[in-house]
Amino acid sequence: MSTDHRTSTTRPLWSRWANLGFAIGLGLILLVVGLVRGSVFLGVSGLGIMCVYAAVLEVGRRRSETAHLLSPGTHTDERQQQIGVQALAMTGSVLTMVVVVGFFWT
Repeated sequence: MSTDHRTSTTRPLWSRWANLGFAIGLGLILLVVGLVRGSVFLGVSGLGIMCVYAAVLEVGRRRSETAHLLSPGTHTDERQQQIGVQALAMTGSVLTMVVVVGFFWT
């Protein structure tokens, strides 16, 4: 008999805050880049956009399946995992095409 009481819908604590931490970290990088370039508006707006993005995903993942799929570590069934695999494959194809076209663009 297993003593593990976690279900497939339970996420580790780090996963719950990973999206928020990543967005704030990226926002802080955008803030530093904006300040280095001398554009305070660019830096502050980048930080604000990333914080709003993380907040919308965190609040919306309980009500919206789209936000739930965009949150890390929340793929609980085979259909959601297949959606993630197909999205990753499409992203790889588009990124490969952009890199190849960019290489030959004059």
